[in-house]
Amino acid sequence: MRIGELAQATGTKAETIRYYEREGILPYADRTDSNYRDYSEDHLATLTFVRRARELGFSMAQVRELLALSDRDDKPCQDVDRLARSQIDVVQRKIDDLTAMRDE
Repeated sequence: MRIGELAQATGTKAETIRYYEREGILPYADRTDSNYRDYSEDHLATLTFVRRARELGFSMAQVRELLALSDRDDKPCQDVDRLARSQIDVVQRKIDDLTAMRDE
């Protein structure tokens, strides 16, 4: 699929996709004979994961770490759990702060 199709399928701007490629978050797409980027289902899955992780409040550094962990064969669940628990703690603090603000 072309970049516009990937952008539409994931709700991501084309420039953001190019940025993720430059930053190594998303692997570079192969090029067609006409020099268009040709994205695969793997690109779609990775970008969908990145978007969801960002929506959940994970930083780009954490997203990089999660992606790196997913590429490892031994699948260190405890490392993924650690990142997820850390993010849950951050979200819980925000909930507590917002609840306190509302109650005031």
